[in-house]
Amino acid sequence: MSDDRMTGAHFRALRTYLGYSVADIADYLGVSINSARAWDKGAYSPPAGVIAELGKLQAATELAVTYLSDHYSRNRIEWPMEIPRTAEQIDDMRPQIIMPGPVTVDWWKLVGIRVCERVPGLTLEWA
Repeated sequence: MSDDRMTGAHFRALRTYLGYSVADIADYLGVSINSARAWDKGAYSPPAGVIAELGKLQAATELAVTYLSDHYSRNRIEWPMEIPRTAEQIDDMRPQIIMPGPVTVDWWKLVGIRVCERVPGLTLEWA
């Protein structure tokens, strides 16, 4: 965002788009769940540091989608794309993807769908 303010609606929409629950995003950002809930409801605007961290997460997510789209476009032999079913499986996923913090199972689901949208015929499978 170009502004240093973020509305509750924007916070919630971005959090959801990135596949994080309120508890997950609070953990990711290192803030209390009450703070994240307040931002999510629009009671308060998140501080500039939180907005910057969400921007980093969003940019890294877009890079992951681009990387995986390119990978699966070139390597049909590795189809289908595997995504984790449980949090314990996340660490076993593609090591080339570097994120600024921990990702969630829902993050992987949303990334998988975005990759499938870019790579015709690609499907998802549980790891």
